[in-house]
Amino acid sequence: MSKLLKQECILHVLGNYGISPKFWGIGGVTSSNLINQKKIIIEVENKKQEHLIYAAKAKIDKDLRALCCIINDEYFLIFRMEKFPIHGFRSSFDEKNGLFLFFEENKKREPSLYEYLIVCAGTEKLANSGISWEPWNDFDDLYKVLVELVEI
Repeated sequence: MSKLLKQECILHVLGNYGISPKFWGIGGVTSSNLINQKKIIIEVENKKQEHLIYAAKAKIDKDLRALCCIINDEYFLIFRMEKFPIHGFRSSFDEKNGLFLFFEENKKREPSLYEYLIVCAGTEKLANSGISWEPWNDFDDLYKVLVELVEI
């Protein structure tokens, strides 16, 4: 699968969740009411940095939960629907260096082209349905994956 196609799919999924430099904080999972008290802490050159986490859930046919954050111009999105694999996305909008992984049973793997397209189409359908996000606090499982994705 071409790097360009992967990157476009990743940016499309992020955009469907409201994650982009132009719209950060306005809608989707980045609405200001979804900022959580818990932060992600990273260490850079022996200095600890705290970054906001947005935590959201939505009830559609199934439960959908999502976490996102921005760290040094990189955008991170973790989401899970019911007991399907956890989906992890990481990308900057300038350098076009996206990453999309499935996390399941303490393993991670890159999706196939088919899985990229299914996820892209699924998030497009959600975005077009006008999904409503609510604040969410019980996210330990997704938080661990977020930390892992940040450290890659």
